Amino acid sequence: MAQATVEVTTEEQAFYAENGYLLVKGLVSGAGIAELKERLEAYMYDRLPVPEDVRIQV
Repeated sequence: MAQATVEVTTEEQAFYAENGYLLVKGLVSGAGIAELKERLEAYMYDRLPVPEDVRIQV
């Protein structure tokens, strides 16, 4: 699988850092996935688009 390098703004870095934590927490504890999906959808549709490489299907 090819990896792309994506330059992100400080705001995007904060978003990914926060929601990456939620994803890890969700995978470990079984909680947080719905919240992560909701935040990602809000981010994709209401804010900046998430590059195709980093979209996750839940």
